[in-house]
Amino acid sequence: MGKGRFFFLTVVVLFLVCGGAAWASVLDDEVMSQHIREADGTSGQDTNTGSGIKTNHIQNGAVTSQKLGNNAVTTGKIQNSAITPPKIRANAIYAAHIAFYRNVIIVAPVGGDFTSPVDAMNSIVDASETNPYLVKIMPGVYDIGGASVQMQPYVDIEGSGENVTKIKGNVGVETAGVVNASSDAELRLFTVENNGTGEWSIGIRIQDAALQMTHVSVEVTGAANDAAGIYNVTFGGQVPALNDVHIMMSGGAICYGMYNYSGNMRVSESAILAHCTGATNFAFFNGNNYSPQLRRSTISASGGTTNYSLWNAGGYPRIEGSIMVGPILPEGGTSYIANTRVSNGVSAGSGILRCVGAYDNNFYPLGADCL
Repeated sequence: MGKGRFFFLTVVVLFLVCGGAAWASVLDDEVMSQHIREADGTSGQDTNTGSGIKTNHIQNGAVTSQKLGNNAVTTGKIQNSAITPPKIRANAIYAAHIAFYRNVIIVAPVGGDFTSPVDAMNSIVDASETNPYLVKIMPGVYDIGGASVQMQPYVDIEGSGENVTKIKGNVGVETAGVVNASSDAELRLFTVENNGTGEWSIGIRIQDAALQMTHVSVEVTGAANDAAGIYNVTFGGQVPALNDVHIMMSGGAICYGMYNYSGNMRVSESAILAHCTGATNFAFFNGNNYSPQLRRSTISASGGTTNYSLWNAGGYPRIEGSIMVGPILPEGGTSYIANTRVSNGVSAGSGILRCVGAYDNNFYPLGADCL
């Protein structure tokens, strides 16, 4: 055989063995995912060593949404820290791509559903016992001016903590506070502030509502005349329940920490502080014929020209396991005081005091009339 022919046959064989295999096309669906070995996980992104397909084998833009089957990419297939900000295209993630909790409305200075708690509450039109809502307020100070947050039944309002979430306003009338309560709803984990200079300045107003309140602070810093941290006027058996509520009054001519115009409130683990300088301070005012209960709380009035821890206008309040700073004024009805420190005695009044286990600042026991 001649040398030329031998060389030609050799080239043909090599082409068939090597070149032909390398240049052969792959039919559709011939290579499937189970035919491809997973990346070894030890050789990093070195494309010349190790086994399996690595991200550096794939050109930018090679994998598109059309080429991925539904549910093909799961969290288990994504390594920790694999998705970094430079790898996310601008406007790639939209709200429609993110699964939110049902019936949760977010209030935040940036990035929430609303920037105002008033607008967030007013947006809800279908709350019910079987379709309740939560308005979640992220950290920030939300100044709502002269408006009020009007609560709705079956809509809770939750802040991010009393020290980091505050709703403030300047409401100046007796018929509204910065927050107006509702039955079948709860306030929790934020601060309410009213710095209004009208005839009245009210932090939270409860009108015929069995409101639940937990871990809430109320600050009232101004009023031309009357100021109240919480103003309660309820009838028909509605009983507001307040736990771990802190009220601080520092502005107004007549300051009421809690003004219980009517109703049978339940208050526990709370601090009611009426400390308006040069004013008449009433830490707790109780209206005629009502029997509020206060347990394990501080009820304090000081700093004014006249200070009373309790002014009972004719009802039947029950105070147990608490601290009372400022004289008690039993103007009418019967006031029941049990296992409580009474720091400043009793002012003259026509009402009755029944004290059991009461003691003064020096822990000397007081008599059945707290004297």
